[in-house]
Amino acid sequence: MSKPLTGSLKLNPSGTWTASVPTVRGSSRRASGTFETKAAAQRWLAAAVAAIEAGQLVPDAGRFKSPVGANHTRRGTSRFKTYAERWIRERYEEDHHGNVDRQDQITHYADVIENHLSSRGLSLESVTDDNVRDMYRTLLRAEPVAATASVPAGIGADELLTAKEAHSLVTSCGYDVSRAALKRAGAEGGLVRAGSRGNAYVYRAGDVFRVAASMVARRDAAQDRYSHSTLGTVRWVFTQVVKYAKRKGVAVQDGLCDIKLPKDESPQSGKLKRAITLKEAARIAARLHVVHQVVFWLLMTVGLRISEAYGLLVEDIIEGGPGKPNLLIVQSQGGTKFRRRAAGGTIEVSDHIDETKGRKCRVLVIPDPLIVLLRLVIEIFHTSSDGQIQTKNRLIPGLNRTNAGGQSAFRRALMLAAAAEGLDVVMDGTRRSAEYAHLVTVTPTPHHLRKSFSTALQADAAQVEDIRASLGHRAGGEIFHLHYLIADPALKGQQRVADATAKAVAEELGGNLVVPTGASCTTGSQRALALDAARIDAALMDAGWLAGGEATDEGLISVEDAAAILGVTGSQIRAEIAAGRLASTRIGNRGERHLVKLVDVLALGERLGDGSAIRALAEVLELPYDKVRQYIKRHPALEYDAGPGRDDRVPEHVIEHTRRYFFEQRELEERAIRMPVVATQLGVSVPAIKTLVKHGILVEDIRFHGGVQSITKVSLDRYRAMGGRRKRRW
Repeated sequence: MSKPLTGSLKLNPSGTWTASVPTVRGSSRRASGTFETKAAAQRWLAAAVAAIEAGQLVPDAGRFKSPVGANHTRRGTSRFKTYAERWIRERYEEDHHGNVDRQDQITHYADVIENHLSSRGLSLESVTDDNVRDMYRTLLRAEPVAATASVPAGIGADELLTAKEAHSLVTSCGYDVSRAALKRAGAEGGLVRAGSRGNAYVYRAGDVFRVAASMVARRDAAQDRYSHSTLGTVRWVFTQVVKYAKRKGVAVQDGLCDIKLPKDESPQSGKLKRAITLKEAARIAARLHVVHQVVFWLLMTVGLRISEAYGLLVEDIIEGGPGKPNLLIVQSQGGTKFRRRAAGGTIEVSDHIDETKGRKCRVLVIPDPLIVLLRLVIEIFHTSSDGQIQTKNRLIPGLNRTNAGGQSAFRRALMLAAAAEGLDVVMDGTRRSAEYAHLVTVTPTPHHLRKSFSTALQADAAQVEDIRASLGHRAGGEIFHLHYLIADPALKGQQRVADATAKAVAEELGGNLVVPTGASCTTGSQRALALDAARIDAALMDAGWLAGGEATDEGLISVEDAAAILGVTGSQIRAEIAAGRLASTRIGNRGERHLVKLVDVLALGERLGDGSAIRALAEVLELPYDKVRQYIKRHPALEYDAGPGRDDRVPEHVIEHTRRYFFEQRELEERAIRMPVVATQLGVSVPAIKTLVKHGILVEDIRFHGGVQSITKVSLDRYRAMGGRRKRRW
């Protein structure tokens, strides 16, 4: 049973009361109101909790307060929050200028402003220029002091630690840093990897303490503060509410809306970002599995927003046929949670909506290299065994849930792939502080891919209006742009954009976007696709999209293939790799998959197999090597001294016992049936079968491998014949 929802109630220094509740159960975003009395705050809190439990919007806090009329204005006690709530309600609920998430965000910023003003006893009438400047300086996130940390005595700065060891050490020294944060810093490049120990990466102790100190300093500096860009939105909320209050007759001091933010002096300011090239994009794509590659190229070659890429359905791809353009209809969004108001005031949550940003559908011409990739995706992931295309499927296959993809997994995969390639999109020569260099290295984001697409078009002299149309942006502000540009049914502008993109792909990548990758999309981490892993992997290998489909100069094969060749388990191959007895190449963003050379695998098989009595016995018995070896290892009376990876010192009496045991098991299969199978066939329980054995009606034989009890086939046939004669006749 979930914990009852209660909300929170807080007394402010000014004597007012602030009440808050989550906008929906489990959400980190909160709705709040500031009240003159505790009783009013409690009334609103009770109504808000009831609305959330009923799946409705949180009621307007203004309805639970004393009206703010002329008398309040004359006394100069108009509260910022009162007019903020009215403005938010009119803008977002009545005029539908934004969705529920945007309303929650703006409400939160209004609460921040109200708490700042009320803690200083300020009303709308009493706020001055200096008060506004003070508010902006207070809310601006301070840059952390360059953090340094000395390694504890007895530990060398060059000593190598795993993430687990590093976390234990830094927490024992008072640094509140999680183990996941350290591992993430290693994956993102902030914490430089110094090598590996077994299957774990290791890091220099000096680097670990430097990064831990920086994390703590950055977290302390960000406490209840905002970056310069986010503070710009807070300022916008303040100015909009002030203007609204003035229209309602509040005597607000002139010029409050003209106060600017403090200068941005963060180490990130002053730097310029460059577009990534198609060759750099191909390097990133080689580290992404094919599902994420589809998203990547949709952003990079047609300039989609990430939510638009995840919102595409298979039917949104329209092939025009010979001599006609292939079209992409952009009309929906997906891949994240969308909250929309429904009839009756309820909030509907979905991960797919049939609308785009600005509620504008657009049609794009698909560049020729991209349509080749999309045809492969449809053939492999969206075509049934009888050849029917599932047109209502989402184009981006779901990894963990069928027909449902998530943006967050792609964002992280993109960041890790770019970091692994060492890409930094900050333009050389722009200002950055040396002491913060490790903090301002910037890898491309999904939106940066979209910008790189438009930048490449501009460099190719594509017209600005063509770029705007492709990106789904509004036309320019001139009368001509606003009123005299309508959709061209011939899509000439979109065709020019597609041709320019295809030309660039041909020049830089040889016209091919199907970049071979060693990262798999069908592992246990991708549960939905893992169910059909064999077919998907085979199809991807045939298409040359998944590494391992063709022989290479180095003869690299997967761990699973190596295990099958040697007749052992994959875990044994990985153990050989971890012990350093088998060389491997790590692939994937975090090196999560190994490839090994066939020649090394065959050499390992010779080392394991030469003189191996167990392997020879397994071949005679026609049984898996692991099954025979595990029986010997687990039998308490069969002991032998086996070196690492070898079993050639097995005594003859052990081999003889094992041979006799498995020959007995083979004979047992001929004359007996497992007891659970018998119970299923007869439709009775296993205890009932044991009772029949006890009374001599059924006969038990020796146990099967694994300890499963058995029943002889002769006694079972006799029981069935006896049961047939005893059937009651009516």
